[in-house]
Amino acid sequence: MTEQSPVPTYTDAELDHAFEKRCNALYKAELSALYHQKRERFFELADKLGKAASVIGGSAALWKIGNADVVAVMATCITASSALSLVFSFSERSKRHGELAQGFRIIISDILAKSEFDVTPPDAGAWMSKVCALEAKEPPSLSALTVLCQNELAIARGADDKVKPQDTKTRLLAHFFDLPLSVSPEVKELTAPPQ
Repeated sequence: MTEQSPVPTYTDAELDHAFEKRCNALYKAELSALYHQKRERFFELADKLGKAASVIGGSAALWKIGNADVVAVMATCITASSALSLVFSFSERSKRHGELAQGFRIIISDILAKSEFDVTPPDAGAWMSKVCALEAKEPPSLSALTVLCQNELAIARGADDKVKPQDTKTRLLAHFFDLPLSVSPEVKELTAPPQ
């Protein structure tokens, strides 16, 4: 007869800490999955728009083959869209963000597969380790886009008090630049506590 190793027992404090780590790992994975889904869609759209500009420009140039000005403008559009696609590798970036989003969704699935009442410290440590390992493969994040994703998660969880208001300009440019996390004067006015 073989001896079985004893089942480890954990204190309430250890189990509470494990549950807190589980919640942190789940939140980080959800935030990262949402962020990378948004980036994937953005680059996919940029790639499709570039290809559409090339097709439309080529068709228009052939249609107006006799007008040199139209051909020159269309050639410029085709060259610009092709250069942007080549330099920024929209399709490759889309694929990379898609893979990262999928990796974070797999971690979310692993976390949710185990009942939150049965979480042990090794479980929580393994999940957080997987999240950190995948985060190490991420490109630098865009601050304003991260806040946009945090806001969406806060609203989805019913935590409207955690939403950080962003002005329209910041939301529109969130995919293009790493914008500072300042809030516009109009938004500050709307969110200022009553005096």
